[in-house]
Amino acid sequence: MSIVKVNENFSPRERAAFLQEKLKSLGFSSISWVSSTGSTNEDLIAAGLKGSGNLSVIIADDQTAGRGRRNREWLSERNTSLLMSVLFRIREPKEQLGLYSMKLSLAACHALHELGFVDIRIKWPNDLIVTQGNQTYKLAGVLAQTITESGETLIVVGIGLNIFPGNLRQSLPDQNIIALSEIGDAPDRVLLAERMLEWLAKLDQDDSLILDQYASFVDTIGRKVRISTATEEIIGDAITVNPNGSLLIELANGEEREVFVGDVVHLR
Repeated sequence: MSIVKVNENFSPRERAAFLQEKLKSLGFSSISWVSSTGSTNEDLIAAGLKGSGNLSVIIADDQTAGRGRRNREWLSERNTSLLMSVLFRIREPKEQLGLYSMKLSLAACHALHELGFVDIRIKWPNDLIVTQGNQTYKLAGVLAQTITESGETLIVVGIGLNIFPGNLRQSLPDQNIIALSEIGDAPDRVLLAERMLEWLAKLDQDDSLILDQYASFVDTIGRKVRISTATEEIIGDAITVNPNGSLLIELANGEEREVFVGDVVHLR
């Protein structure tokens, strides 16, 4: 029996049922789509602690308490963004945890390239960016959170991807932000979620492919950068991304530093 094609004009429950059926052979434990929630990441953390399976997914039309890196508020207007979180249950060394946020960023890049948005790049660690002239604009942000329980690690990775600008620029006037509708024809969110999850399932099957694919999309390597962490500011040349997802920086004195998290500004 053929699957009836569903788009975002259908109800959240119908969208979730469509994605669950369409992607049922790819290993997703559950896919839900809700009209509104506080935070898709927090919802999945709670679900994971109650036993939700690997590759559980929550998508929302609206978030009222979304967060970005360093606990910053993540603002979104209803139906203007793809707000999605994925749960991974793993028993792997902690040094591999950075790969999981890479997977979601890569899945988004691959999906967007298939849909005609071929200029999308990644700014380390996992922001999706678009460069126009001398300006770089943020299209999407990715946040990973981890909890270890009984020898098992729960990793929840969430993405907020701007489809339409809505009131983002009024809410965040000091940030360079862009939406897909400003660089092409805005895709249906159900289609975009479907393509992203298809790619995520592929990438999750073979971690050995992640670094090479990430290197083909990342725009940070070879640039002089300024990185602000919770405790310091680092300026140097971005040399490479290590297998654990950290960024290797060469300082002016020749010293090399490994950075695991921080806000990056491309200086050249």
